[in-house]
Amino acid sequence: MTTIEQNEEISVSSANGLSLLELQRMVASRKAQLDGLLKRREILAEQLREVDALIEDINGGRVRQNAPQARTLNSTSLRPLILQLLTQNRRGYSLRDLVDQVLRSGYVTQSSNFQTVVYQAIYNCDEIIFDQRTRLYRLKE
Repeated sequence: MTTIEQNEEISVSSANGLSLLELQRMVASRKAQLDGLLKRREILAEQLREVDALIEDINGGRVRQNAPQARTLNSTSLRPLILQLLTQNRRGYSLRDLVDQVLRSGYVTQSSNFQTVVYQAIYNCDEIIFDQRTRLYRLKE
């Protein structure tokens, strides 16, 4: 438990039994603690700026951030895209053909097993059925 948490616990549990003078001392102590933390933050921020400047000098003028790559957003979600493709081809598609059509339409994915993703989208969609006779996925009539 940190000092801050301990002080909060003391102030919450026994504030009713403390005198005004004791409460004022606690407030002054907390203020001094806050001032110290704010000063420490400024010192650390200045040190960080100095390190960034050194990195810029070494790295040719830019600081490289190790932020994760932003996820690519597709213009259409997967399920509406599948429904659109099945609307255009009333006969239907096999799972493999449907995956190919989705990717050809420009849908971007980083999935290592996109066929499973497409299958789950189909499986959880009430408008799509699997035709046992033709072995194709198509829209319900």
